[in-house]
Amino acid sequence: MKSVYSENIGKIMYQKGMTQESLAKQSGLTRQTVNKVLGLGRKNIEDMSLETAISISRALDYNFPDLFSRNFDPNKASIYKEDNYLIIFTGNVKRIIKGKKQKLLSTSPGIQESTISDILNENITNPKISSLVSIANSIEKDLSILFTRGGHEDDI
Repeated sequence: MKSVYSENIGKIMYQKGMTQESLAKQSGLTRQTVNKVLGLGRKNIEDMSLETAISISRALDYNFPDLFSRNFDPNKASIYKEDNYLIIFTGNVKRIIKGKKQKLLSTSPGIQESTISDILNENITNPKISSLVSIANSIEKDLSILFTRGGHEDDI
């Protein structure tokens, strides 16, 4: 099953008339990596790194958080904005769990408490998207919101 992210990438590529090869060239990634991101390979696309996802967003010139949105509109004007999305993510997560134990984030399967701690303390600088998805799922928030700086308090 394709992820929201890979579906949104495919929509932008179609709209811009891009091939896997052109996206690979513009992003500095291999065509095999782009193939995996699009969900056409055998590996789970969520195993890609945050850096890979950002490279694709930059190459497509599309706002990074929007690529994770279920309400994605490829026709919406969206330009890539350079930012430290890991710091934004960790700040939003810390704000949500403020006053609660970090251990609650490791209740869902697939991510260890030490990995969560390393991500939130920024000891891991290029985490896997799958780890960020697990954290987002455990607090019942969309990645698109957690990657957004200055998001509405109601959203976060």
